[in-house]
Amino acid sequence: MDALTYRLRVRLSPANYHKLENAARKPKETRSKIIDKALAAYFSYEVEDKRDEGIIARLDVLARHDARHTRDLNLATETFSLFVLYYLTMTPELQDNDKQDLADEGVLKFKLFVNRLGGYMKGGGRTLFRALEDIMVGDEDFFTKEEIERFARAKLAQSKASRAGVRNVN
Repeated sequence: MDALTYRLRVRLSPANYHKLENAARKPKETRSKIIDKALAAYFSYEVEDKRDEGIIARLDVLARHDARHTRDLNLATETFSLFVLYYLTMTPELQDNDKQDLADEGVLKFKLFVNRLGGYMKGGGRTLFRALEDIMVGDEDFFTKEEIERFARAKLAQSKASRAGVRNVN
């Protein structure tokens, strides 16, 4: 490290002053060294790099979620289109005298369908995915094992750092 030769008078907030004093109590640390390291980090754009890294990681996660939602929407659309195709090709032509009775029966069946759908949606709305669980993909298909392990390590380190920061303030 370069020799600390320049003297500077600064004003700090009480919170930062107490944190600086606590950090300077460690062996081989001084207030001057800590402030010099902080200024070096500030001028090296390290703060911006870490912020950008977090933003990029979050955008990556959002892009993966978007891909999953797009896949789910495509699945629902294709399912509906297959149903309509089946209905239009397999439904027989109705006789005029049966149309009213069948229309009334259809209204009752539709009301039953709407009630069941409402019940499924109140329960979480995952009926389609429970029925198709064997062909659906999971989060493992979007993240590699290394990425999952890296996220877990980063979360653990962040948790330790935040707990350490809380202890230093007290």
